[in-house]
Amino acid sequence: MASELRPPAHADYLPLVNKVDNVPLDFDFDTLYKLLLPNDPRPQGFILPATVARLPWTADFRIDHDERVVRLADITSTDGPDPGRAATAALQRVVDGAIALGDAFPSVNGRHSEPFRVLGANHPVSIERFPAPLFGISSRGAHMTAYVKTADGLKIWVPRRSAHLFTYPDLLDTTVAGGVKADDSPLDCILAEASEEASLPAAFVRDNARAVGAVTYVSMNEAKGTFFPTVLYCYDLELPESIVPTPGDDEVSAFELMSIDQVKAAMLGEQFKPNCVLVMLDFFIRHNVVTAENEERASAKPSGASKASKAKAAPKRKRAASDTEQTDSEQEVTVKKKAKTGFNSKYWTEFGTEVFDNKQAKRKIFETLNVEVPPLAPGEIDRILPKELADTDYDQHWTEQDEQDLREKWHSNGLRVDLIKTKDTKIPKLFKVVLRFFRMSPHDLISERFALQYAANRRDRQPQWSTAFTQPLYELVPHPLWCGNHLLLVAAIQYAVILRTGDYRTWRLIQPNDPNGDSFFQTFSEVLRDWKGRNKSIKAHHKEVITRMTQKSSLPFFTRPVFSAFLDALEKCVKPDRRVRDITEADGPVIAYPVESCDLNAVAKALDSTKHFGAIHFMPTSHYSLQILGSRSLPEDDPPKRSELPEYLDRAELSSRRHSARAQKRRERIQEGKEDEAVAGASSHREQEQQDEPSTPSE
Repeated sequence: MASELRPPAHADYLPLVNKVDNVPLDFDFDTLYKLLLPNDPRPQGFILPATVARLPWTADFRIDHDERVVRLADITSTDGPDPGRAATAALQRVVDGAIALGDAFPSVNGRHSEPFRVLGANHPVSIERFPAPLFGISSRGAHMTAYVKTADGLKIWVPRRSAHLFTYPDLLDTTVAGGVKADDSPLDCILAEASEEASLPAAFVRDNARAVGAVTYVSMNEAKGTFFPTVLYCYDLELPESIVPTPGDDEVSAFELMSIDQVKAAMLGEQFKPNCVLVMLDFFIRHNVVTAENEERASAKPSGASKASKAKAAPKRKRAASDTEQTDSEQEVTVKKKAKTGFNSKYWTEFGTEVFDNKQAKRKIFETLNVEVPPLAPGEIDRILPKELADTDYDQHWTEQDEQDLREKWHSNGLRVDLIKTKDTKIPKLFKVVLRFFRMSPHDLISERFALQYAANRRDRQPQWSTAFTQPLYELVPHPLWCGNHLLLVAAIQYAVILRTGDYRTWRLIQPNDPNGDSFFQTFSEVLRDWKGRNKSIKAHHKEVITRMTQKSSLPFFTRPVFSAFLDALEKCVKPDRRVRDITEADGPVIAYPVESCDLNAVAKALDSTKHFGAIHFMPTSHYSLQILGSRSLPEDDPPKRSELPEYLDRAELSSRRHSARAQKRRERIQEGKEDEAVAGASSHREQEQQDEPSTPSE
């Protein structure tokens, strides 16, 4: 835990700097190939010789091995008169070829990525983010450190990267950070990431974030064939104690307010993403945390701390960045359990008793659970479900009057008392587990926020969630297929409802990151865009996704992604509801998919029957729930306490209804805008007709 971290008496940060900035100042750049753009003698990139030999160059490029130059020819005659667009298109053709080679280039991982600007080019030229280091092209990043001045001294908001991320999973990060896209400024990046990653009010960040300089470094990884000059634009943001960053997407698992000593200890313990150490050192120098008096290697220059420190370092051997990176197998967060005997309940009971019913196994599960899914920190539940909205939560889309009206309507609702003072023993268990695993309430998970809504079955018309609904949802939460990412569970539930209801509308998929590094969800999103409005079945979409992935695969055989195998099983488990007719685009856009207990049971059944090379892939869902959730020594220690449950159920119901009300306001504004445009268009048309009418001669 961060509270236990203490830095050593004499800290040496230089080894941490050298792991990132591993190209010495006296490096011989003549050993690399220079990347030249048309009509420009300045190199725009530096390429390792081994990478030059492996990249799938097109005829647009001329390679001079004697001069060690890779030159892009002037191709404006074939790619259009715009030099920037022509150069971008030429680079993209090589990138496409590299991606088609699959895992031949680990830094690309067979995936496309957002475009980054080529710094210093005479014209606007861009290249995808992942392959840029193969060409030795500089990249831009933006990092913002949010801090709080407390009675105990300066503290910093530190996020932990989600476990499913492809790079540096579970490590600590800068408060807000991201790559600067080709068309964005560094501030644009900070504003977007602050909202998406940390749920910080955009207006507050825009008014208070301070640009404080930049940190530059150069990384070389000979194993991956990359040379990576980087510029990180640094920002500071002082936050009041009333503003608390919370994860806004699935890239951050949690935020923690850490003291300076805790941050130092985490840095020295290599718990931070490596380049974030440079940003934090820059912050320390500018805020007089690290000075020439207390750190003999400290630089007097705040920005560019890494290069200043490097100047004092003795020459050392070149060390590839891969020396400090995790292997692909270590980054994967997939649990694969196989059983040849099927799902006979007696067999699995005996298996579970033999494997898990011992102190050592239970202790290991408990320890792993606390690391992967730590309990809520004191006060964290109040940040997730605040009693009152902060002033910064109000804007033109949700006013204080809107909040007052919502609360009055909710408090006058005749069902409110029954909903928050439930006697169902499953509700408290579900509430605690969803809060701990996903840092949200179950009412937010099954809500319009994720295009879901609770739908009682025909025999149970009560508005309260039934035990038949809460129990399977409780068991699904800790399943390893989700990798701790609630968006994967949401996608599974949505898919089950679509199959049951015969919904032919475009799937309202909230695209999660592909947990195993494959491009399954990225490809699914592409198919959804290409087939939008065609009223094709979800099964047909899934089939097209696999067809495209198979065609793109460079391997002699194609291995179906685990989530795709699960969807195959789900398609076999779900029985279409004959009581409802098929739903098409003519019925209007998707607002929320109605979830019944049968949908949750279908998801569990599909998980239990998912196969890999013919073998069962997972243990029964109920066993994961029993062993993982049952490992907690005192489940009642997870908030809220039983006596506090009505209060937090009240807040959860209000949060869910608030999101629905905001969404409804947004839909109404959009509709009003369309109607205004239609009226304006009709008026303009009538005026044009009047102008076009021939004038009648006066008598």
